[in-house]
Order: sequence, then structure tokens, then C-alpha cells
Amino acid sequence: MGEHLIAAGLNLSDQQHLERVKEFFADSSIILMNEQPIGLIKLGVLTDKLHIRQLQIAPQYQGKGIGGKVLALVIKKSKVLRLPLTLNVLLANPVISLYLRHGFIVTGQNEIEYQMCCQ
Repeated sequence: MGEHLIAAGLNLSDQQHLERVKEFFADSSIILMNEQPIGLIKLGVLTDKLHIRQLQIAPQYQGKGIGGKVLALVIKKSKVLRLPLTLNVLLANPVISLYLRHGFIVTGQNEIEYQMCCQ
């Protein structure tokens, strides 16, 4: 994730990275594969939406369909809750193609990120 933050002009210190991890920590779930941690998702259940605050898969596990499987589960949860699913993604992050394949659309943009929604 660090490379994408730097590309967006956000060169965070170690302390700032730690603060980012701690933010909304109660919304965090560790993604496991064969009982080993390989990623993290922070999922905010709000009154009007389900919001993916962070979704990160360790680099050596990326491109293996794991993110897609996690997204499918979250999309299913949003349907059960009858809430739209939203997220923000850095403009230069290639993971946007994963979100587009799973039915997300761009609903807004600022100088560093897209806002996306999956109904």
C-alpha cells in the first residue's frame, strides 16, 4: 500500500502508518489463508451504507483471486443488510479494476481518490 500512497503524494511516516492502522481498528478483520494472516479488511457498518474503510492483501497473495472472494462476501453482506456498499480508492491504485469487475461504479473524485459504490 505504501507505494500507492507515495504515488498519491502521501509520504507517510512510520507513526502516521501506525495511526492509520489504529483508525477504526474495531472495524478490522484479519483475512486468513490456511490459518495464516494474509490481509486485512476494515468494514464500517453505518446507518446508510456499508463502507470498506481498508482492504489490503499481502503482495505475495495478490492476483490470486483472494480480493475478489473477499469482495464477493462483502457484497453479499451488503445485500443482506440492504445497504449500498461504498469505498474510496487512490486514483493511481490498479486495484480499481477489481472493483469495477465486481460492479462498483465511480460516484465521485477528489485530488487523490475515487469514491465508488456498488448497489
